[in-house]
Amino acid sequence: MQTISGLSIQSIKEKALKFSDKDGNCFVVINSDGTIGRAISCPAELQVSFENAKKMIIVIFEGTRFLNCRVKAINSDNSLLCIGHSTRKIANLGIFFQFSNHNHCIIGEGFSCGDVQIVVSEKANVTIGDDCMFSDNVKIWNFDGHAILDKNGKCINHAKDIIIGKHVWLGMDATVSKGAIIADGSVVGQKSLVTSQFLEPMSILAGIPAKQIANNIVWKRNPPSDFQ
Repeated sequence: MQTISGLSIQSIKEKALKFSDKDGNCFVVINSDGTIGRAISCPAELQVSFENAKKMIIVIFEGTRFLNCRVKAINSDNSLLCIGHSTRKIANLGIFFQFSNHNHCIIGEGFSCGDVQIVVSEKANVTIGDDCMFSDNVKIWNFDGHAILDKNGKCINHAKDIIIGKHVWLGMDATVSKGAIIADGSVVGQKSLVTSQFLEPMSILAGIPAKQIANNIVWKRNPPSDFQ
């Protein structure tokens, strides 16, 4: 069973639903003692809004540092956003559910970011592991935004899951597209476009489209000057 900050996602959802509005939407905070309460939308920290959305669950943890972040659900139903506890700064994060249905976006503990946009759609998920660091102008989209049809009128570009493992560093201007998988401990280079599934942990990915250019690496949040 999937967990975040030691709590199962299912139990979080069940507790959060007690704070739903007339449309079934709720924005809640999990306190340090494990209790849950209604959260307050604040434009300077984290602003949450619902537009033609139903049964949306937005969950954050007490003490997490948000700066100028935004969550918006548009034409969506039965979806979940859960952002794990972090003492690191989460700045200019925008998460948008568009035409979502029974999906989730889950961000693990210890997350930090600069200017990041995450767009979640249809029944596809975005899952981000613990201790990830995303730089400025990073984009993560699990769908293409507009439909592409074959000659019979069938859509051929539906949304797909994105999975980003634990302790992943996305460099400035990196883009992660639908269907991508990035394994634990990896680094994505500046301006790279990740479109494939990279299952080997501790890799460096770079290029358009991204390719593995190194493996068996370990990255730290410290500056290079701290090391020999």
